[in-house]
Amino acid sequence: MNKLVKAKAEAESLAHVGLFSKTDCYCFFIGYARSGHSLVASIIDAHPNAVIAQEFPVVDYLRLGYNNRQIKYLTFKHAKKFYKNDYVVGGYKYHIPNQHQGSFTDIRVIGTKKGGRKNIFFMKEPNLLSKIPENTKFVHITRNPYDIMSAMMTKWKKGFNFHFNLFFSICDANLFIKQNISDKNIHNLRHEDFVHEPKREITKLCDFLGLKTCNSYLNDCVSIIKEKPHERRYEFDWSKEMIERVKEKIEDYNFLKDYTF
Repeated sequence: MNKLVKAKAEAESLAHVGLFSKTDCYCFFIGYARSGHSLVASIIDAHPNAVIAQEFPVVDYLRLGYNNRQIKYLTFKHAKKFYKNDYVVGGYKYHIPNQHQGSFTDIRVIGTKKGGRKNIFFMKEPNLLSKIPENTKFVHITRNPYDIMSAMMTKWKKGFNFHFNLFFSICDANLFIKQNISDKNIHNLRHEDFVHEPKREITKLCDFLGLKTCNSYLNDCVSIIKEKPHERRYEFDWSKEMIERVKEKIEDYNFLKDYTF
């Protein structure tokens, strides 16, 4: 079955190869569930020169040996599902008014945003990094770990230990990726900074991806961003022991060290 699916992907990608004749990079979001990266991905997807697929499992296709051309086309094909689903991801609607979700001029950037659990395979199978599409740029989005875990425990209800281990295993995977790619190919973005200074952070991210911005694009993107981060940690019953355990673990990661309860 996989051979048939792969053969179809090959045929379709060859038939649509012209779509990516001007593509400069593949954008790979590495982040964490409940980190706000669906919002950021939607904003880049709204740019006239970008297509970002929500929840396209690119790691699975890398492990199956799909080539760069096939992955780009399958990413593009998957992006259409988001538009047909009324721009809804995880129960939230991410429609940017007046912009280019579902349309584009030239595709300069193609990419995907998928919850970070899949990134664990990069540690288990280090050769996967050598299989990523050419000129891949990574976007690493962080958010207060207490807020992320509060949201995870509230939604999935699997207990503190499960979500503690899951969150920090994804941190380990993203740290591995960061240590094994060039600094120039990764953009670090704090969710809290994004909410407080959205125009500045959107412009910095677009510059990193080689995308030009204009006031109308920035204003429309900012229109769907809340005025302050949702601090979910205050809505969950954290014990002193749980808080301290997360605090100690945070110290292992430079990209988390400024976060506190």
